Amino acid sequence: IDWSKVAPRDEARRKRVDEIIAAGGATAADDYYPAAMVYQHGNSPDEIQRAHDLAIKAVELEPGHAAARWLAAASEDRKLMYEKKPQKWGTQYKRIDGKWVLWEVDPAITDEQRDEWNVPPLAEARAHADQMNAPK
Repeated sequence: IDWSKVAPRDEARRKRVDEIIAAGGATAADDYYPAAMVYQHGNSPDEIQRAHDLAIKAVELEPGHAAARWLAAASEDRKLMYEKKPQKWGTQYKRIDGKWVLWEVDPAITDEQRDEWNVPPLAEARAHADQMNAPK
């Protein structure tokens, strides 16, 4: 990925999302979910928090919106990872010494709680890390 090209495009997209929302152009879960996704790979904890807030708004508007529920959990995890804290849900991975690992996960969160937010069980998250490291 050529980040020197991608980063300016991402910044322009985040700016456009803010303009649309400020103008009242977001009214439904299917408006807020993609807006949250634009912010999910932001460059700062504040941008990740914005992703979380937008995903939560989508869930508030449509509680059964599975993708928005997952994104609300994933953005919360990503912000915790940025803060060097354990994640809650088990959605975030990091490459360490050339190997993908599941970022540390708070053991107090259950798979039943994960399921409420459309997040796979922790065993599946760990298996996914193994798959990412498998020879291709």
